[in-house]
Amino acid sequence: MAKIRRGNYLFVSWIGDHGHHVHVYKDGKQVLKWDLGEAKAISGKSNARLAKIIGELQAEGRL
Repeated sequence: MAKIRRGNYLFVSWIGDHGHHVHVYKDGKQVLKWDLGEAKAISGKSNARLAKIIGELQAEGRL
C-alpha cells in the first residue's frame, strides 16, 4: 500500500487487492476510485487536475 499527498489530495493505492487501483481522498472523503490498468474511473468522477496528477505519479513510478 502506498499513501501519497499531492495537490490537496491523498492517493492510496493497492496492488493485487482486486486489481491495481488508487483511491483518491479530499478533505477526508473519497472522491475517486481509479483503475490504473484501464485508466478509467471505477467510482466517482475524475477531472483534468486529478488525471494529470495520477499520470505524473505513474510516470514517477509511485503508483
